[in-house]
Amino acid sequence: MPARHVLAFGVLGVTFVVAQVLLLRESVLLARGNELSIGIVLGNWMLAAGLGSAMAGKSAARPGCAREAYVLLQAAVSVLLPLSVLAARTSRHWLGLPPWEPLGFGRIAWVTLVVVGPAAFALGAMFAFGCRMQEEADPEAGRAPATVYALESAGAVLGAAALSFLLLGRLKPLEIALVVAVINLASALSLVCADLGRARAGVPARTALGKAGAAVAVCLLVLVSSMLLSPGAHLLEDLSWRLRWKPLRPLESADSVCGNVNAVSLGEQIVLYENGMPTLTVPFPNVADLEESVHIPLLAHAEPKKVLFLGGGVGGALAEALKHPLSGLTYAEIDPALVRIAERHGGSLVRAELEERRVRTVYEDGRSFLLRSAQGFDVIFLRVPEASTVQTNRYFTREFFERVRERLNEGGIFSFSMPGSEAHLSEELARLNRCAEKTLTEVFPEVRILPGERNLFLASTGPALSAVTAEGLERERTERAIETRWLGPESIRYRMDADRQAWLDQELKRARAVESNRDLKPVLVRYFLWHHFAETSAGAARWISAARQLGPAGAVAAWAGIGLLPFVRLLLRRAGAGPFALSYVVFTTGAVAMALEMAALLLFQALYGYVYHWLGVLIAAFMAGLAGGSLAAARWIGKGVAVCRRLLLLEGLLVLFVLVLAAGLAGLPALLAQAGGPALAFKPVLVGLMIAAGFLAGAEYPLAVKGARSAGRASQAAEAGRLYGLDLAGALVGTLFMGVVLVPWIGIPGTLVACALWKGAGFSCLGLVRADR
Repeated sequence: MPARHVLAFGVLGVTFVVAQVLLLRESVLLARGNELSIGIVLGNWMLAAGLGSAMAGKSAARPGCAREAYVLLQAAVSVLLPLSVLAARTSRHWLGLPPWEPLGFGRIAWVTLVVVGPAAFALGAMFAFGCRMQEEADPEAGRAPATVYALESAGAVLGAAALSFLLLGRLKPLEIALVVAVINLASALSLVCADLGRARAGVPARTALGKAGAAVAVCLLVLVSSMLLSPGAHLLEDLSWRLRWKPLRPLESADSVCGNVNAVSLGEQIVLYENGMPTLTVPFPNVADLEESVHIPLLAHAEPKKVLFLGGGVGGALAEALKHPLSGLTYAEIDPALVRIAERHGGSLVRAELEERRVRTVYEDGRSFLLRSAQGFDVIFLRVPEASTVQTNRYFTREFFERVRERLNEGGIFSFSMPGSEAHLSEELARLNRCAEKTLTEVFPEVRILPGERNLFLASTGPALSAVTAEGLERERTERAIETRWLGPESIRYRMDADRQAWLDQELKRARAVESNRDLKPVLVRYFLWHHFAETSAGAARWISAARQLGPAGAVAAWAGIGLLPFVRLLLRRAGAGPFALSYVVFTTGAVAMALEMAALLLFQALYGYVYHWLGVLIAAFMAGLAGGSLAAARWIGKGVAVCRRLLLLEGLLVLFVLVLAAGLAGLPALLAQAGGPALAFKPVLVGLMIAAGFLAGAEYPLAVKGARSAGRASQAAEAGRLYGLDLAGALVGTLFMGVVLVPWIGIPGTLVACALWKGAGFSCLGLVRADR
């Protein structure tokens, strides 16, 4: 096999995974950190790549044009990838939207399709032309698709590893995109220069086209290299960030293990954004919300001495708490970059908070800190963003509340807030608050909710909370000599008003059949999304109403029914059963493989909270499995194994793998409770599961291409392109519907069961075909 082919197909894999990860990270910021947007972006990527592969498969069937087309596509990708990064980052600017306005999932879907579509389409087309190019180089082997697939997957492993451990943190995203562009152009030159002036496969050499391709590649290589070596890349990077935050002025940006942190200013006001969400405002914070959310829980405790803040401490909250006679205050913050940037731009307020002798800052995930620490606390504050993402939802689950209760001293108080209303709670908002209340009451014997624009939740291990009155809080405030600008007798009395609390209780009772929020079933995310959609779109509100009536069981039944339709078709019509069954097997394998990848990403986020940093590692593990599976399939093809029998075996193993994984995840909460939380050892287990899933999925594609060719279908390149397109179309379904829709609805284990039902349908289709032979 020519070395330039190894380089070209390996570079294809490197480009595929680096482009995916870079654009995913940029798009997550567009969606304010919501991990479900990963499914939307991946779905759009798979859709565009699948179309590119399927359309190019027909052109690739014509002899003699594959290499030239591959070179031109490499040149196109070297331009499209940096442009896509810039387009994703500045999309709010060209949409005319301010940086603080949230985007609905519908707008995110079409924006990211425009952003990632061109590059993904070109990369999908490169796969089809690559298969034809390899077939021309080695026409007797008959293993071109398996070889290209394996080399692409191996390149993806290398690219993901280099991105995760070498490039991210050292280079800016645009600089990484330019480095990948240089690699593609170098590969294109190696292909063009090897063929100039020579004939190939009986076709006269197209020296004019070859020289033109070489000239384009050289010009682009010089241009991109000069940008990397000159200040050009930095200037473009700075310009894109200024456009991203316009009309705000960006002060500093940093990537961390948890995401992206930005400090921006508007006049004297400085706002810190984490993953696109505002988390801190200085020097003029919301005084009313700050004083009520900090002082009321502390005043409700008779004698608070040890206090713990889980996130959201700097910028005023710590300063307010320190007005009380505390002996110690622990501040656990998962993201050190957030505190460092706040310290640089937050002025004297933040510096005074962090330098106070009673304050101990711990740079650790709040969940991990609660599991590791044996210290007890009188009051614990949870001050993280709303549970609209899996990353933040993990702080509002039953499992987390149980850890909080273990760390509270006798009579201790736990406090957090949720969106509320002074006048009327919509059905979605009532469900959201009712879910939090239901989950909290499963753990704590005493729970009170103080109504307001932000409902203040108070939970305690003792009965004293129910006896707290407005007069008692004001008396404590006076005795402790707490100076406040907003909180006083009138505001305390209004917050504690019995009629308003009775009204809120009545509003929450309207939300029937609300589920408890769990780590692996993030229903609170679903309620937050429903609330967001209902507030922003009348059409979405109608869909939400229909979804509520369908219910989780109805959703699984409908999903299974759709998956069984092809099996019913084969029962009724056996003509062309072989190619149809192979196509459906490839489609469902793509869907299930990407659903497994999405499940792994969301599971990692639910357990550890920093999947942003591990995107490359987890994708690399999956791609390593794909490479191993496709190489094994190529070896089986070379030995002449029965394709249908081997595919049937792989289908059965994949169904069994998914069901065993679902059963294991269903028992995971109990296991973690006994083990005291997710240990570091679980990370390599998750990586191993990704490799195994990738192996089973990767072995099926080359066998399906071989089976389709044996059935007398089109040329090998055309069939490889068509089935690769179906594989990516299935991946679209797996990411968009299984990852985005089903996980918040029926949880990760339930979603895996739905995957097994679809894969079982593919297994049945293949079994019918084999029974007919």
